[in-house]
Amino acid sequence: MSEGGRPPVEITWLWRRIFTYLASLVNAGLLAAVILKVRDVQGLAALGLALVAALVLALAAARLWEAGRRAGAAPLLAEAAALRAAATRSALEAEGARGQLARAEAASRAALRLETETRARIDALNRLEDADAPLDPDRLLELRRADRGLCDAAPGLACGLAAADAAGGGDGAVRGLRPAAGRDPGGP
Repeated sequence: MSEGGRPPVEITWLWRRIFTYLASLVNAGLLAAVILKVRDVQGLAALGLALVAALVLALAAARLWEAGRRAGAAPLLAEAAALRAAATRSALEAEGARGQLARAEAASRAALRLETETRARIDALNRLEDADAPLDPDRLLELRRADRGLCDAAPGLACGLAAADAAGGGDGAVRGLRPAAGRDPGGP
């Protein structure tokens, strides 16, 4: 359909209308000639009734033909509307995919930058003189409490490692001294 909600105009529509008008004028002229030639009143009346009946039949046939044409065009118009909707949906999906790709690339770059900076800092910390020295139990306990506090403050973070770390007594990165008699460095 066009912008105004009407079906598109057929290209041959104008020529069909011109042909119909000309044919009607020629038929009207020929009918006038026949009427002028007939001198019998009863014959003229029969001719008039026959012409009216023919006109009624022609109008009924034209209406039926137009209704059939419109009914035949309805599925085509529905199909065209569905195709336009599919094209619009595809365009929106493509635009969304481009936006999603841009956001994913930005997140990937940020993650790569964060990983690079983290690795650099870890390497720098591992090169320190006291990098291999074990932590004091009091300091280790303080660090684990701070870690639990962070996990409690932000439950959406991945705190499973901190919980496993506290239950297992720590991993290789955080080593404590032997606890004093009866003290549990991972406990409260």
